[in-house]
Amino acid sequence: MFCVDDYVVYSNTGVCKVIAVGTLEGFEEGMLYYTLKPVTRPETVFIPVESDLYVRRVISREEALELVDRIPSIKEDPATTGMDPRSLGEYYKRMISSHQSDELIRMLKTIYCKAQRLAQNGKKLIKTDADYKKKAEDILYNELAIALDIPAEEIEDFISNRLGTSEAMAEA
Repeated sequence: MFCVDDYVVYSNTGVCKVIAVGTLEGFEEGMLYYTLKPVTRPETVFIPVESDLYVRRVISREEALELVDRIPSIKEDPATTGMDPRSLGEYYKRMISSHQSDELIRMLKTIYCKAQRLAQNGKKLIKTDADYKKKAEDILYNELAIALDIPAEEIEDFISNRLGTSEAMAEA
């Protein structure tokens, strides 16, 4: 069970702070709920404590550092080349729904490499790529920010400095 002030990763919402645990008026009587506050959005989320919904504690500082150190070994996924926007969206949605940080990194590296190739031809990412890149960054960078106790806006610089690269996801 999570406690008030714990940080959790909730489903595809991303990192949330537990702001209350208890019963809720107007909800099922006697059932305990988590009241979650997403770190990047103004809404409040209520989920039953006993639920099949995906929720886990944010990784530890040590796990975050190990994850960052693994980034160079996580390769992009060339399977996305040539996918139509609908299939691509479904593919990215599955990667985000895996709730695995390594998969978010793989997805970001895939999109980053695609953006580099497109830029060489004077083109930009399609909306599907850009939207899912933003979502994956929000989830991953906010979790790393909480674990490492640094602002999310500094995560890319932290990764670059730790890996000795000029681009956080450039090491393919």
